[in-house]
Amino acid sequence: MRALVNDATAVDIIDGHICAEHRMYGGLAFAQEKINSPLAIITLAPGVQEPCTSDTSHQCPTETVPYVAPRHEILCRERRAKAASSVDLSKAKRVVGVGRGLAAQDDLKMVHELAAVLNAEVGCSRPIAEGENWMERERYIGVSGVLLKSRSLPDAGDLRARSSIWLAATAQK
Repeated sequence: MRALVNDATAVDIIDGHICAEHRMYGGLAFAQEKINSPLAIITLAPGVQEPCTSDTSHQCPTETVPYVAPRHEILCRERRAKAASSVDLSKAKRVVGVGRGLAAQDDLKMVHELAAVLNAEVGCSRPIAEGENWMERERYIGVSGVLLKSRSLPDAGDLRARSSIWLAATAQK
């Protein structure tokens, strides 16, 4: 038996068992899973835990195994450099969120002006980033996008994904 918990927001040992907390119901609630198997894989959400320092006093067994070539080779036909992102919303202290309430892409100018006054970054809903393509995907806030740790999230232009705002608020803990 094996256990898998994705995007854990916390990992603890409770009564001798590993427990992992993660989001559920589209990010609207948290669940705590008690790991009842000898083998578990737990992936952490970004920024959940600082890397541990190396401890050479632990004696972990290692085993070297020979490389086995795959039957079907994977060929790389092309490489493309990923465009550098202009922002990291997960590190912003303040974010102004925009959504479908904006009538036109030109309305983003006033949002950016507001963000400049507030010393904030601008984030957006999924439809603005992926549907309208008005903003880069790195500015998308929500369950599948960036989970914010900002101190404030003014809502300009009807961020309809209210769960995104709730997520931004709960991520501030």
